[in-house]
Amino acid sequence: HAEQYHKKALDLRREMGSQKDIVLSLNRIGLNNIHQGNYGKALEYLFEALAIIEKHGNDKNITTILANIGNVYAQQEIYGKALEYFKRALLLLYEQEDKRSEATCLSNIAAIYYHQSDTSGALEFFQKSLKLREEIGKKSDIAESLSNLGGVLADMGDYNKAKEYLERSLKIH
Repeated sequence: HAEQYHKKALDLRREMGSQKDIVLSLNRIGLNNIHQGNYGKALEYLFEALAIIEKHGNDKNITTILANIGNVYAQQEIYGKALEYFKRALLLLYEQEDKRSEATCLSNIAAIYYHQSDTSGALEFFQKSLKLREEIGKKSDIAESLSNLGGVLADMGDYNKAKEYLERSLKIH
């Protein structure tokens, strides 16, 4: 039912001509399809939203759309495409000085490297994410980064350092 309501909202927004609102509706429909596992359909809506943003200029929602496209590709294990869209989002987030979203994007990139068995790449990006999250100070995000780093270090055979990160994570929780 949610998709029907979002499509009605999209139709109304198309009639009103607000590009930003159309993009928001397309993103919501895309997210709904992601949650239902309809990745092809999700990409259709997300790419339509991306095309509107690219045609009409600067819109801060572009980073959300790019990251959502990256997530769709990651869910399908199309890691090269996922990295492409996460890295595009990351560059824009850096320019926007949105540190929290930047940290999440860094973590997403690290996870892709991890799934590709590139533990050094995963370690590098999880460390960058941790650094930003420590600057921001949100404890649950810091704990997540510490836990991710602990897992990568354990996979790399550095059990003492892994234990250190995991214990730090537990102290925060």
